[in-house]
This record gives sequence, C-alpha cells and structure tokens, in this order.
Amino acid sequence: MTANDSSNRTAGPDLQPTELLSILTNEIRIEILVSLSSKRKSVGDIASELQLDPSAVSHALQTLRRAGLVDRDVIKKQHIYRTNDAVRLSRADRAIVLHIMTARCEVKLQTPRGP
Repeated sequence: MTANDSSNRTAGPDLQPTELLSILTNEIRIEILVSLSSKRKSVGDIASELQLDPSAVSHALQTLRRAGLVDRDVIKKQHIYRTNDAVRLSRADRAIVLHIMTARCEVKLQTPRGP
C-alpha cells in the first residue's frame, strides 16, 4: 500500500523566485534534486549515493518538501522521496532551476569526490 503525504506542503506551486533561489543555494539540496531526478529513493539511498550523513539528507529533504519540490511516499513504513512533477514554475523559474542543476551536474562530473 502506498500513501502519499504531499498534501502537507506549505509553499507548493506558489513558491516565489526569491524563495526558490534561497532553497537552491544549498549544495546538498541541489545534489538531492539531481539524484531524485533519475528515480525515487529513500534517505539511506540518497545518503549512500552522495556520501552524506543521513541526518543532513533528511533535513534537506524536509526543506525541499516544504517548498513543494519533493514529495514523499510511504511504502510499508519506508519513506521514498521523488521530485514533484506537479510543481508549476514560471518559465523564468524553470530556466533558473535548469541552469543551476545543469551547472551543478557539470561541476560534479568534472570534479570527482574523494573517499
């Protein structure tokens, strides 16, 4: 059984450009959005993939959920996160997000993380 609790978002589609920029200035949040753009994942999956502390991932996901950028599904007591496809961003907002995420991906590909 799957339960979707995305209705608890506070900002959702009404996210202002300045709020969006503020949220996306955090490197961990951007990395999580990039990670979730490929498939749904748990906190542990994200933390392992990005080599981050699970509590840092949880905190970042909480911020992204409040902004309405990420949704959480509960499947057999496990929380699975995904990007929110229903978020309606203006054309300018989409361009900003795309630019930031693309730049982050390019940097990530050019500079591998150490052990």
